[in-house]
Amino acid sequence: MSKLAVLLIFVAIVGIGFAFLYQPRGSQSRFQRIGQRVRVVAYAYVAAIVVSAVLRTVFGWGT
Repeated sequence: MSKLAVLLIFVAIVGIGFAFLYQPRGSQSRFQRIGQRVRVVAYAYVAAIVVSAVLRTVFGWGT
């Protein structure tokens, strides 16, 4: 389980780094765009946790 946690943290850091570096020029503020991308990554992370919990409950994984 610790390897999975390390992998998820690494993927989150890479995702946030990519979102920070890839900033298209537009009318919106740079920090506003970063905030939107961080929010999307956070929602995806929470969704992954919920899906994992449902799969564990349905299939009895981790018991």
